[in-house]
Amino acid sequence: MTQVTTARVSTQDRNRFLGFAFATLAMATLAFPLKAQDDVITSHGISPFGNLNLPADYTHLPYVNDQAPKGGEISTWAPGSFDSMNPYSTKGRAGALSSVMYERLMDSTSDELDALYGWVAESLTEPPRFYRRVVGSNIKLLFQRHSRLHRSSPLLHGG
Repeated sequence: MTQVTTARVSTQDRNRFLGFAFATLAMATLAFPLKAQDDVITSHGISPFGNLNLPADYTHLPYVNDQAPKGGEISTWAPGSFDSMNPYSTKGRAGALSSVMYERLMDSTSDELDALYGWVAESLTEPPRFYRRVVGSNIKLLFQRHSRLHRSSPLLHGG
């Protein structure tokens, strides 16, 4: 008759093994999305919840009259006071609508609040959703060639 002996595994050895297995699995999971960088998405906008409503060559928003008269002035009021029209100043209080003169790189529309379309940016490239979820967001913008700063100097861009 053969005698069977059983070996007891200590809790410390088991924890070491589980730690090693978890570290190996984590490294394999993080290394996988790095291969997915070849799957870069190029688009005129970004939407985290589905497809974009507007095509890449849209000329105006669907709810805007493109034949409306241009020019004029706007008058508005806001409660409170201000002592600076610089919205980025650390001293004082900025006036209401003091940042309205600054252009955004991307902006949303009134009928599609989750999407962002290129305003100054002609297109954007982004990694696949799985890569963004694991590693983080890394979006590159390509500026429109005719974009100018407020003093008519061109925006700097590569290419």
